Amino acid sequence: MIIATLAALFLVFGGSILPFTHTLEVTTKQVKKVVPDGIQREHALAILKQMEEVAKQDRKNLKEFEKAVDTLAARRDATTQEFKAAYKTLEPQQTAAVEKEIALRFQLKDTLSREEWGRSSRRLRPPRHRRRRSRKRAVGTHHQAQSAGDSNCWADG
Repeated sequence: MIIATLAALFLVFGGSILPFTHTLEVTTKQVKKVVPDGIQREHALAILKQMEEVAKQDRKNLKEFEKAVDTLAARRDATTQEFKAAYKTLEPQQTAAVEKEIALRFQLKDTLSREEWGRSSRRLRPPRHRRRRSRKRAVGTHHQAQSAGDSNCWADG
């Protein structure tokens, strides 16, 4: 089941990195700005560096896996068992990487205060575009019919 899930994710997304590693660079910059205590800041930065190393190893493992699967896919005579074996080698590596990242995330949480955590863990988001609402509201026929007292406003005729 897990192998099938990983395979589906791999095929849909074309490979991936750990789900929360894309903000490590941003979080590192924020920790440098936000955390005033030097010892605490260095400890947090060391944890973030470990997270980067785990993510780097995860990407390396994924590239090796992709290479192995590409080689199998190129072979017409490749069997299902060979593909399953390739996925079975990736699964424990991915599980270990995610578990390590989660453990490091909680270490980082314990290192930072609530305020520092909130200020340093924000993700960069694209700016929101507010839709301008017209001051005039269009009233649809459904609403007009209801206000006129027609209980069956969707009936033909």
